[in-house]
Amino acid sequence: MIDEVLAGGTKQGYEFRLTTVDPEYVWFVTVSPTVPGETGDRYFGGNMAGLIFFNSKQPVQFRADGSSTDAVLGN
Repeated sequence: MIDEVLAGGTKQGYEFRLTTVDPEYVWFVTVSPTVPGETGDRYFGGNMAGLIFFNSKQPVQFRADGSSTDAVLGN
């Protein structure tokens, strides 16, 4: 379900990393520019609840339960 380019971990100047705490219930993905300020200027993250978070200064941080204190996109 993931295209070959994204499966490699990098796409359109961003690096994608999936972390699974409990593969059935708790997971999150972080998305960071490969060259901050050049390929992108915001960091993103998503979790198992379908929330997308962002931060303009540093990578989105997640807790072991998949939650984050970073801003939710769209709020």
